[in-house]
Amino acid sequence: MKFKLFFLSSSVLGPIALFTTACSAVYRFDQVDDGKIKLATVTSASASGSLTTIISKYNSQKDPNDYPVELVSLDSRGSYSNGKKDLQAKLLAKDKNNFYNLTFNYSDVVSILSRSQMELSFDTVDTSNFDPSFLSFNNNISNVNPNSIYALPATVSGEVLVLNGPVLHYILSSAKKDSNTTLSTHSASNNSNKGTMVVASDSETSSLWTKLEAAAKMNAQTNETQVLKSNSSESNQTQASDTEIKKIWGDYQEVDGGLKNYTFKASVFNNWKDLNDFATRIAKSFTKLQTTTKKGEEVQAVFGIGSLENALYTALFASGKADYNNFLFNIKNQRINFSNFFNKSSTAFQNLKTIFNSFKSLIDQNGLISNAHFNTPVNDYAKFNQLAFYTSSTARFPYSFASDSVKRLIVNDKTIENKNNKSVFEVNLSSDSDNNSNLIGTVSLENSKQVSLYEKQVDSNKQIGVDALLIKDETLINHLKSLKSQVSAKSASETSQTKQNKTFLAFTTVNADQKAIFDVGKLNGKTAKIIINATETTNAKISTLQEKEAIVLKAPQRFESTDPFPIALVQGPSLIGIHANEREDIETKKFVNWYLNTKVQWEENSIKTPAEYVADKASYLLPFKNRLNNTNSYNEFVKTAVSQFADKNVTKFAEPADFLSNKVRDGVKSNLNAAINNHSIDFDSFINDLTDYLGSDVKNI
Repeated sequence: MKFKLFFLSSSVLGPIALFTTACSAVYRFDQVDDGKIKLATVTSASASGSLTTIISKYNSQKDPNDYPVELVSLDSRGSYSNGKKDLQAKLLAKDKNNFYNLTFNYSDVVSILSRSQMELSFDTVDTSNFDPSFLSFNNNISNVNPNSIYALPATVSGEVLVLNGPVLHYILSSAKKDSNTTLSTHSASNNSNKGTMVVASDSETSSLWTKLEAAAKMNAQTNETQVLKSNSSESNQTQASDTEIKKIWGDYQEVDGGLKNYTFKASVFNNWKDLNDFATRIAKSFTKLQTTTKKGEEVQAVFGIGSLENALYTALFASGKADYNNFLFNIKNQRINFSNFFNKSSTAFQNLKTIFNSFKSLIDQNGLISNAHFNTPVNDYAKFNQLAFYTSSTARFPYSFASDSVKRLIVNDKTIENKNNKSVFEVNLSSDSDNNSNLIGTVSLENSKQVSLYEKQVDSNKQIGVDALLIKDETLINHLKSLKSQVSAKSASETSQTKQNKTFLAFTTVNADQKAIFDVGKLNGKTAKIIINATETTNAKISTLQEKEAIVLKAPQRFESTDPFPIALVQGPSLIGIHANEREDIETKKFVNWYLNTKVQWEENSIKTPAEYVADKASYLLPFKNRLNNTNSYNEFVKTAVSQFADKNVTKFAEPADFLSNKVRDGVKSNLNAAINNHSIDFDSFINDLTDYLGSDVKNI
């Protein structure tokens, strides 16, 4: 069984292929005993900070004869793919001096290590705190003893389905039949297109509608109008919310195949097939969604999927009766087996076709979007009411909701949020009075820290990456110089809520295109971009999704309602050991045992294990038995995921792990995204393109 894998671009396939062919010649080797245990990480800032804290705690409490632990950062952007590439390079080089002892990564890394006999078993570590079902993925990793433990699920995440309450309220209110007593709310802005949709009267649907109404009322109560709204009728409050949502979504249209004569039930969110059908009907009912190319601030889709691969894999596993023999690939006799994929008569292949076509209907109506790696996540679009609902990893909870007033940049079809007003800063244009012809701009960061932008050469009293950036791109240089003599003032078209055609420095992972978004290197350890011709908007509370306005449900547990077993995806990086030498292996396990089992007092006076401390700080789920039964301290995403993990009737799905399964996942992801961007791609084209992408590495297994 396997947790979530890495995303690799085609540019990485060369080194991967090299490793595939060469690793058979790389045998087990000992690292130099340097007297310390190195933990390599590519985690987020919040997780890195908590790891630094627990390592400091361990080093201060350990026995003087025990080895200290040191944190090694491989990629500050959180790219587990880059972490894996670094590990592969060190294996190929037999790097005895710069390798590490532990890493957080996905479990196919164990399979990679095992091909060089460099895996480290945790059989002697006390893992009794874990719920045993969360350790069972170890017996579904290729090339290792299925009865041993090599990967510890210390940072688990699940998937949830998040409904944008105000948006969905507007959609349903617009489409509903006026005579339907279940919904008494006025349709949005007295829409003249009277709906004919019927709302079911079962208890589950009634309960959901109550939550949607509450979300719409809450959305209407902005800080500026709260007093007014508190004196208004409930129907006027929800209508105020609907009016705001209509600005983005436009008018509802009664069309065949849309919500016309449709019966809405809450159970539509329980399986992928019905959910895709519902989303398709919504897409047909709003003409703004029919536009293929959308600007960054416009409605984007009905349904956003955080991970297309996870959606397809869980739907496929559910439709195959929760049997890995009916999955796209599996592990047999400690080797990966792709026979189901290449056999068009197999249950897995036929199910794959049905599932693809279910999503294809939604794609054809411009109703589906997905995350593009290191680009705008679906959570960000939902935050600004540009989606009706989306699936998300529980780990993205901290990034999913807006504060009362949010600023963001609109750049063509991309958006960049100014998180906590600490990630986007306007570039101030230099003038002739600055007495430096190479100075082409300045930026004031938080705490009034000044950063200077130079062409050609930086002043001798400045340090690149600290208080200066050297701009090398000629397009960007020419843009900044052309603005140099202009007065920095608002144009007549600007309002207090908008800055148009401005230049900004942003700390963001959005991909540079060297046209409007330029990569300018690292600034104080963070990736910096300069964005030109951007519009900065300030979004009030009523035009954004607040945490209390979201309705968090379990991600669909079946492909269709008749599937016999409900499925819950388990994903996330594991703590993985790497062989070093006899002494360091012992010291590594000693630290891991402390990490999992020792109760420690932390700065907020809480007493918990280091593993619990890290998981709580980074919004991960730690599947300890005692924590699955107590969800009081969890956020709504994690609480929802835990509720299904704790359900004995739910089958946990974790992807089979092999050094090649990563390539399959990346191929599925890239080709599904291609189908979203190119509606001419049908199932046959999808399979042909995926087969070509996988190449001989997979075909010859």
